[in-house]
Amino acid sequence: MNAAARGAGLLLLGLGGCHVAPAAREDGNPPAAAVCRLLLDAPPAAWTERLPAVHALGTAAVPPLLALLEAEPGAPGAPAAVAVLGRSADPAVVPYLVGQVQERTPLAVEAALALGELRVAAAAEVLQDCVADPAAEPTLRTAAACALVRCGRPAAAAALLEAVVLAGTPAGQASSRALGLPVRSRWALERYLIERLLVQEGQADLAAAFDTDAPWSDLEPVAARLGAWLRRR
Repeated sequence: MNAAARGAGLLLLGLGGCHVAPAAREDGNPPAAAVCRLLLDAPPAAWTERLPAVHALGTAAVPPLLALLEAEPGAPGAPAAVAVLGRSADPAVVPYLVGQVQERTPLAVEAALALGELRVAAAAEVLQDCVADPAAEPTLRTAAACALVRCGRPAAAAALLEAVVLAGTPAGQASSRALGLPVRSRWALERYLIERLLVQEGQADLAAAFDTDAPWSDLEPVAARLGAWLRRR
């Protein structure tokens, strides 16, 4: 789902492990497009190595990242590139992120989380539509619900997030059916997104009680506490 990437300023040619640095600008630094290209080409194992160089570009990274993502949405580093957009102060990223969620693209999970990082209140309706869409992937619906909380509509996300906490357990059967969640035994990824949200929102005690693989009897009180917190915000 969502991950980080680091740009080392080296272009991997794939020829026997040979690396070539991108051409430098007059100030000695690689051009923004080259640094962003490295991130987009990076496999997941290299993301954490390449992210700082892209972050160091600031808003200068936004135009090349958007251009690269539009041209190559299936590139190995595309999820990391979308995550970078979630830390940008450039409002130009918002239409792209909203579009990914609206179209339910393969990058929609990262885009929804990025909208939450940016706390884009104007994206709340799109996120809410995604939360309510039973045809959307459960991971995307959960990411959209977490983003909805961060965008100022916690109560609108409460029912789905409670249901995800209890999904796959006897206690969660009714809410899962009502919200169109699929029947499956593993929900650790979706529950991790909720745990991450709690940490981000300063709910350390509730996050500490949140074991993503806990037995259902332990998840019931956590779901109740989560719902109460969301509805009173």
